[in-house]
Amino acid sequence: MKIVLRPAVPASARRLARLLLPGRTQSSTTAPSRRTGEAGPATGERRPQPHQSGPAVTMSRRALMRTVGAAGGLAVIAGCTPSDGSGTKPSAGQHTHDNGRSGQYNDTHGDGRSASSGRDDPNADLQTLSSEIAMPAQFRAALPIPARLPPARSTSDTDYYEIVQSPATAEIVPGLRTPIMGYNGTFPGPTIVQNAGRRVVVTHKNALAVPTVVHLHGGTTPYESDGYPTDFVLPAAAYGTFAAMPAMPGMPAMDDPGAIVSKLQRDYTYPPQPRAGTLWYHDHRMDFTGASVYHGLAGFHIAHDTEEASLPLPQGARDVPLMITDRAFAADGSFRYPALDPTMHTTPGVDQTSTNGVMGDVILVNGAPWPRMEVDTARYRFRPARSPRPPP
Repeated sequence: MKIVLRPAVPASARRLARLLLPGRTQSSTTAPSRRTGEAGPATGERRPQPHQSGPAVTMSRRALMRTVGAAGGLAVIAGCTPSDGSGTKPSAGQHTHDNGRSGQYNDTHGDGRSASSGRDDPNADLQTLSSEIAMPAQFRAALPIPARLPPARSTSDTDYYEIVQSPATAEIVPGLRTPIMGYNGTFPGPTIVQNAGRRVVVTHKNALAVPTVVHLHGGTTPYESDGYPTDFVLPAAAYGTFAAMPAMPGMPAMDDPGAIVSKLQRDYTYPPQPRAGTLWYHDHRMDFTGASVYHGLAGFHIAHDTEEASLPLPQGARDVPLMITDRAFAADGSFRYPALDPTMHTTPGVDQTSTNGVMGDVILVNGAPWPRMEVDTARYRFRPARSPRPPP
């Protein structure tokens, strides 16, 4: 992701750039991370600067950070550019970096080493999926911010929310429509905010063709609302029946007599969280969690507490959740996922080459490919959540 300072880099930020990055200019360009393609500081040797007239810089780095704010410092370090974006569009299955190098993601991990080498590479055993589309341009799309869901109603101590899990299409890659499974039809889903001392009840309605289960990742949750994998919210009866634990090679289908199963909808209750935190909710269905999350069933749940409220932290539009994911795309714009049963009805699992997980070649932040964000000269709070690479 690229951070762009708006409307212009002030003098104090230019001083900060000279202090922190003496070999860079204000117009330097952000280079993607060598591993993921995500925006990060460009690397290079420092070069001596020509003599510049004018008063010597006497402000300390700490003082400058106070002057321009953390976001200004981040923007300078990341390399602020007009972000008009130019370059040759890479071919399908290939990603071209800003520095002119290109790499086939199905052969290497972006740092020149082969995936088969496995030396010190946690991704060595992953199946990397190459997209069948022309790669979207980097740093063109504006960073989308997931909408905050307003309560359907509130009482003296509880906020009630309603979410419909439904099929939808989204324009993730410009010009292409991608079928998704979305909370309220969006990817990521809407953000739920839980304030200090407040209980939250979320009614999830299943309008999909398959069972779902909701798990609040990182939350303090009673067992009946924890989203155990076989505690299904069943879809309409027209979609048939579903085994709690579907048959797998060498293992028959099984039922779970202890499962708490609901039809069409279910209330999930979350007591006041003991600590503030950036939580996220996602589908947790037995044997299909990976496929469900890959197709869009994930969203933020932000919890606040009184200690956090006493701190001078950015709020409102400067409190920014960032859901970072990787995906691969088929030629028609749909997600590429190596499921044995693309309908997610009967047979769980992925093909044999993907049993350790898969990694796509398009990095998404809040559902947009390599986006950019314009910021003011003020402090921002970024809440990164790495939506995990789905298991089989």
